[in-house]
Amino acid sequence: MMTTEAPVTVESQAPDSRNAPAGKYLFLELGTREFGIEILRIHEISGTHTVRRHPDLPGGAVGVMTARGRQLPVMDLRGRLGVTPVRDDDEQYVVVVEIDHRGERALAGLLTDRVTEVRQLEYHRISPAAPNDDRVLAGWAETPAGRAALLDTDRLLSSAGLDRLLEAVAAVR
Repeated sequence: MMTTEAPVTVESQAPDSRNAPAGKYLFLELGTREFGIEILRIHEISGTHTVRRHPDLPGGAVGVMTARGRQLPVMDLRGRLGVTPVRDDDEQYVVVVEIDHRGERALAGLLTDRVTEVRQLEYHRISPAAPNDDRVLAGWAETPAGRAALLDTDRLLSSAGLDRLLEAVAAVR
């Protein structure tokens, strides 16, 4: 179920005319909203017990986690998308996603309330994001529960924002 909460303003980035492709998506919930991320971008899913909280990180990051020997930033996806926090507890999940950063692959954790399922989306079930939608949206999916926003992980942070965040994470001991 989608609410009418307004998303936060996105850092300045060049608009991208790509539409979300058909394929498999991992669906997750933030508050009462449902979002999808292309399954090919998912690296792993973990509980919040792996997150070390660091309140001074930039870019909406809430902490750091180690995944396969690498320190990764963990962003509060609710805050990034303007969704009112519902809870902050051990029942949340961290979805580690791949982000294209200056031609390289970077990994970041996204703090979510709930991971629901993987669904196959056919092309006719996906509509493009409107020009006035938050630029982190790749499109909209028609699902059994209504409409779900499809996220473009490459646009969750600007290149400069990700540079600052990765530099700060590298300094965390």
